[in-house]
Amino acid sequence: MSPAKSLVLAVDQGTTNTKAILVDPAGQVVGRASVGLSVTYPQPSWVEQDAAAIWQSVQKCIDDVLAAMPTGSSAQPVALGISNQRNRWCLGAWSTGEPLAPA
Repeated sequence: MSPAKSLVLAVDQGTTNTKAILVDPAGQVVGRASVGLSVTYPQPSWVEQDAAAIWQSVQKCIDDVLAAMPTGSSAQPVALGISNQRNRWCLGAWSTGEPLAPA
């Protein structure tokens, strides 16, 4: 694929939203999307999120930014960059990949 048709897809998964952008070789943003997330506070100084909702927000954000590309465009992502919270964790069932508790 020629560099002119190559895009970088960047995903930033944060506490309150997931964002994605597509960037061309010249550094121009050619598409962007954002999907909000909810946060719950079950008791003082506790913060929880639905792990499945986090993953669904990433999938939707990527789908939305790719759908925003111009019709007939032959450009496509050739690289992926991910930024996320490294202090969040969630237990999951090894056999199914399903979360066992909130993140």
